[in-house]
Amino acid sequence: MVRANDGWVAVSLARDEDLSAVPAWLEADVDGNDIDAVDAAIASRDAAWLVDRATLLGLPCASLGEVTDGVVPAHPIGDATSLPPAANLLVVDLSSLWAGPLCGRLLAAAGMRVVKVESSRRPDGARRGPAEFFALMNAAKEQITLDLASTSGRAELADLLRCADVVIEASRPRALQQMGIDAMESTARVWLSITAYGHDQPMRVGFGDDAAVAGGLVAFDDRGPMFAGDAVADPITGLLGAVAVLDRLVSGGRWLVDLSLARSARRLSAL
Repeated sequence: MVRANDGWVAVSLARDEDLSAVPAWLEADVDGNDIDAVDAAIASRDAAWLVDRATLLGLPCASLGEVTDGVVPAHPIGDATSLPPAANLLVVDLSSLWAGPLCGRLLAAAGMRVVKVESSRRPDGARRGPAEFFALMNAAKEQITLDLASTSGRAELADLLRCADVVIEASRPRALQQMGIDAMESTARVWLSITAYGHDQPMRVGFGDDAAVAGGLVAFDDRGPMFAGDAVADPITGLLGAVAVLDRLVSGGRWLVDLSLARSARRLSAL
């Protein structure tokens, strides 16, 4: 988290391409690894300018408290038959890392059958971390791997989605569209779409730390704001996602739930 000219911003430079994009982001001849030079360049820019430039370049960046709405939009997409017992409900979990997998883990604990789907070409990034964490999020699920770049793999996924009562995904809409998947055409009772900032900002990238800052979920000391926890927007979103799924299942009908990390953080910070 760094002080900008008119406020504070959080930026996550977790990937090599993020560091390479820093000079273009700041429109300055700075090395992304030179923290002092980056901080100085950020200090000379307005927060809104930094966020706008970062969004164009696909960098995770947020200004403190920019998200003021903690609502979880749920859009009706059709009718559904009466709700069967939890044990007869199929959840297809297409998500990775933390928020989506936690939601799926909680739905499994509620008695639902949860199937985790991973791409053979791009496995869940949580596999690169502690094995205990991955197991905590996913051990209660059935797990399958599909080649989503192949015709047969996409056909298998389509068959599985047609049987799903709940779908959890955390992809930008364009990624799903490229595979011929459209949430609005789904027969699932609840389609839970988890993004950084919601479907009204579909191309904006974000992680749990910067999204939490966007929602104003920070701590303070005498030096100013600081992160309130490690990627704290992720577990909050996973918890809210499970609540939203259960709420929409009970309400009846079919729903698209637009759940974002930033709004989830805002919802908690406003309490």
